[in-house]
Amino acid sequence: MDYPARPRAKRELGRGISKFCYYGLSLTGADQLPCGFMDFVYNLMVVAHLLGMAAVVGGYAASQPRVSELMVWGARAQLITGVILVGMAESIDSLGKDPNMTKIGIKLVISVAVAAFAEIGRADAKRGKAVPWMTHAAGGLAIVNVFVAALWT
Repeated sequence: MDYPARPRAKRELGRGISKFCYYGLSLTGADQLPCGFMDFVYNLMVVAHLLGMAAVVGGYAASQPRVSELMVWGARAQLITGVILVGMAESIDSLGKDPNMTKIGIKLVISVAVAAFAEIGRADAKRGKAVPWMTHAAGGLAIVNVFVAALWT
């Protein structure tokens, strides 16, 4: 049986750097992709970040005496997508972002505290030992993080 020939990567020289292209797309990095694509990926991360925030705050409002699994996963999503967003904003010039690192540092510390309280509170709740102050700490700090994000310009 004859298989169709696989297209070969063609070698291009540009700005003194050799690049390989496959189907016309550059394989050298995100800077070479179309501008709209990286904006779309960044905005997708923003949506995931906002959904994580909604999960933490909504989980806090819905399950007051205990930390719910929704809060734990929301805290994890917030932490991971926040780091990805800052990394993208710092490294991809075409996005035109210039994050305030003081604000990001404060949000990171609060986010780690929210995740820690949520993880510990959920582990205690699974063992039957409800610790309401951890629920309030995780939910309250998540709300503080929303205020820092929205009001600090």
